[in-house]
Amino acid sequence: MAILIGTVVTWMAVTFFSIIPKKIPPFETIFLFCVNTIFELSIFSILHLNLKFIVVEPGIGNGIADLMLRLIELPLLLVASSNILLYSNKVKWCWVALIILFTLLVQQTLEWMDIITFQRWNIMYTGIYMCVNVAFSSMMTWVITSLDKKETA
Repeated sequence: MAILIGTVVTWMAVTFFSIIPKKIPPFETIFLFCVNTIFELSIFSILHLNLKFIVVEPGIGNGIADLMLRLIELPLLLVASSNILLYSNKVKWCWVALIILFTLLVQQTLEWMDIITFQRWNIMYTGIYMCVNVAFSSMMTWVITSLDKKETA
């Protein structure tokens, strides 16, 4: 059941990412995806292995589902939020808020299904964690796009 949930959520993220208009070129998108993956896995490893705030329950299905969400779903949503934030319309913050709420719902679902367990952790911390991830992704997008402009000038 855990792999099914991980797969459905991941495909929802892939579908959302594929339908949004992208302002970041493909090579920079791949680079941003890799940077977001490294950042997410580093922070998650600190919270999981070192601080023991988040515990992935034993089982191959739980581990695979968690890895699918950490390696594919979350970095894709962060790249999507970076693309959305590059637009000048006023509803971009609503879309980013929906992405954050979606990830909070996924985290809560993982906890309800006993795929992960939180020790000394609550949903507010996950919200702050996601806001930091979005801010980091936006900062990296700014760095990548400013470097791209310097190269072409």
